[in-house]
Amino acid sequence: MNDKELIKLVKEFIKKPGSQEIFSNILNESSGIESVLTKEKIGFLLRKLDLEQVPDFHKLKVGLVSNFTADDLISYLRFASFKDSIFLDNYVSPYNQYVYELMNKDSELYKSEPNVTVCLLDEGFIFNEISLSSTIEQIEATVMLKLNELENLIKNFTKLNGGLFILNTIPLLSLSHHNVIDYKTKAKLSKLWRNLNSHLLSLMDNYEQLIVLDIDLFYQDFGVAVTDNKMRYYGSMSFSQELLHAIAEEIHKIHRSILGLQKKCLVLDLDNTLWGGIIGDAGVHGIDLGPDEKPGNIYYEFQKAIQTLGNQGVLLTINSKNEWSNAKEVFHTHPHTVLKEEDFVKVCSNWEPKHENIKETVNDLNIGMNSLVFIDDNPFEREMVKTYLPDVEVPNMPNDPSYYISELLNKGWFNTISLTKEDYSRKEKYQQIVQRETLKKTSHSIEEYLEALDIKVEIIEPNNFTIPRLAQLTQRTNQFNMTTERLQEKEVKSMSDNLEHHVFGFKSSDKFGDNGIVGVVFINEIIKNENKIWNISNFIMSCRVFSRGIETVVLSHVLKQAKNEGVNVVIGNYIPSKKNHIVKDFYINHGFNILSEENGAVVFDYNLSEMQLKEVPWIQLYTNGEVVQ
Repeated sequence: MNDKELIKLVKEFIKKPGSQEIFSNILNESSGIESVLTKEKIGFLLRKLDLEQVPDFHKLKVGLVSNFTADDLISYLRFASFKDSIFLDNYVSPYNQYVYELMNKDSELYKSEPNVTVCLLDEGFIFNEISLSSTIEQIEATVMLKLNELENLIKNFTKLNGGLFILNTIPLLSLSHHNVIDYKTKAKLSKLWRNLNSHLLSLMDNYEQLIVLDIDLFYQDFGVAVTDNKMRYYGSMSFSQELLHAIAEEIHKIHRSILGLQKKCLVLDLDNTLWGGIIGDAGVHGIDLGPDEKPGNIYYEFQKAIQTLGNQGVLLTINSKNEWSNAKEVFHTHPHTVLKEEDFVKVCSNWEPKHENIKETVNDLNIGMNSLVFIDDNPFEREMVKTYLPDVEVPNMPNDPSYYISELLNKGWFNTISLTKEDYSRKEKYQQIVQRETLKKTSHSIEEYLEALDIKVEIIEPNNFTIPRLAQLTQRTNQFNMTTERLQEKEVKSMSDNLEHHVFGFKSSDKFGDNGIVGVVFINEIIKNENKIWNISNFIMSCRVFSRGIETVVLSHVLKQAKNEGVNVVIGNYIPSKKNHIVKDFYINHGFNILSEENGAVVFDYNLSEMQLKEVPWIQLYTNGEVVQ
């Protein structure tokens, strides 16, 4: 399908949004679009959709402010979001009103309550205040003044909105640089501008809600020009369409992370993927792999890139049609292998269909099918996985392995807002999961298995060390997430500091190791008709510890604490999402009654005067270092 046909199809869908066939065709064909202009057109058309026409989409509110005309950014964002089933509800500020919008608590920006606010700035941020013909010292003084002004805007934003604030480093136009004719002053201007952008990037250390995009890197990734002179003069559009598109693609990666849609697991083929050649034919010493040989250096660098992902918490697994006795020799004996057998949390090296191996991997690791990226040089294997497992991300790997790293990294599948201590130990935790599955298969009953695990659960207080992980759980957890409310660190801290809120984090461990912080319960306290009510606004738990009774122990602890504090009723909430249907009966199964139901959302209540708690004898519960169960 060519671009014109796709645009026509989008128009048809907007007129008749109920057609699932047209909708699926649009999603399938959109991934192959390369034209920036076509993406903008489709994104602009999609503004006519409302959320009811795409009921399974994730909703995200986005605000855009700028000192130039940047409205097209929203069209590019809308196009990118549509492909990942994200519905954008956006607010675009009038031209050059970013200061007013960010300072005024009654501005339309704050009224729109965005989850993400994007503030794009061009060099006019400085040169609208002072002429380029001024001395370097005068320009430097203006830079410091404007940076101080911008930081005050950021401070004000963090007081008035709990969402993310995205800034860009500010490009210095080459024409501005060319306008200076002596090379010493050129060098001073370049140094000054680099210091300006360095200062912007360093602001991220001070503001948890702030993300600064280094757009200098986009020139490498996309080969884009900063500006189009004609559009700059006639349309006040300082950034070229190509640059706006590149910025939108990066912001979209952030959106995926906010909504918990980033990938978690990298599934890897071996032959002609992690090394050149067929290990079964060439043997360990006959494959291409090494820093000083060609093309072995390609595979060596590819392994290094994969190792770096693994060190940041991305789960690495093997899915290869090979005899493992042959393949594992590479990881144990080849002098130039970067990856070792212990870097992988799951190995499927056999002659089974690869989509069946992936099903086994998902089952053993207890992760969602849409958490995976499958890398294979063989088009046939890729198509088989695409056909049988459409939720798995399967990139079309280039024929030339020189471009493997680019294909793996440029899409930002694994990007996240921030990393926590748990991320760096994720590999070990999932290796423990495989060990638990082995124990489970050899146990005679589920009770015997759970007793043998020797599970310990500890209730933890929110503090500067635990809050980043508690916030991350709201962002990354999709299955056991009762309301799918995403929170930033600032919002979790605000709750923990508020006497009308209670935050119960919990961690777990067993005979195979420490699982770390695996869940959190958010509660707000209400007084109604002289009755004290605890409202569980959300209950979240990592899929790594499903089906062990941990959620029951934690809920029982919450109910006991509520009764001890004179609470009469505990309220539970369930808001359905695409992923959390497995917990829809959680409260019912623990003695709650349905209080109300609307559009799939259910409110439950639990009368503490009739409290009857489930027993979970195989778990020890700790709080403040003492056993309470």
